[in-house]
Amino acid sequence: MFHFDYCVDFSDTQDFDTLHKKLKQGFHLPFYYGENLDALWDCLTDFILSGEGKLTVLHFENVVRLDSDYAQKLYEVFVDLKHYSDNAYYDKIMITVETNGSVTEIK
Repeated sequence: MFHFDYCVDFSDTQDFDTLHKKLKQGFHLPFYYGENLDALWDCLTDFILSGEGKLTVLHFENVVRLDSDYAQKLYEVFVDLKHYSDNAYYDKIMITVETNGSVTEIK
């Protein structure tokens, strides 16, 4: 079984191009990643189908500063992904989000 431990660090994220580049690099998304939340969902659910592991998000406050509505939607992708994993695949992933030094594990 494939095991992953991926981290996205949003330090110095000041625009959406950088945000999506960091998502792509940090989560090792495929070349065809479409740089939108629907594409992110598709790629992340593929991880769950193929393995188990941990996703870590650092400096999420920079996403909030960039666009708080988008940050909320991105956070909801992580919450939905955790629920999808728990319901369909028996708790195969751990997701943590760090904002201003405070770490939250998505349950």
